[in-house]
Amino acid sequence: MLARQLTLSQEISRLGGDPQRVSAAVAGAKVDVESLQPPYPYQSQQLALGIIAGILIYMSLLINGQSVAQGVVGRSPAGWSSCCWPRSGRGS
Repeated sequence: MLARQLTLSQEISRLGGDPQRVSAAVAGAKVDVESLQPPYPYQSQQLALGIIAGILIYMSLLINGQSVAQGVVGRSPAGWSSCCWPRSGRGS
């Protein structure tokens, strides 16, 4: 940050300006922000329902996720290859 400020001051001086005056002008600059749309009024019922739904989804993944994963892998010793693709060498 110091190197940046020093380089900027040197460049301003080289161009014939006053670095302190430029720094004061930059420090005093501000931007006024005006919202084009009013902020969304959050309703506590919607927020509570969303939190409860998120907790229920998370709990169902914790409880049932491992069972589903074991069921998929535990179908056969060959894993996915036997349940998803036909074996070669078998008659139709």
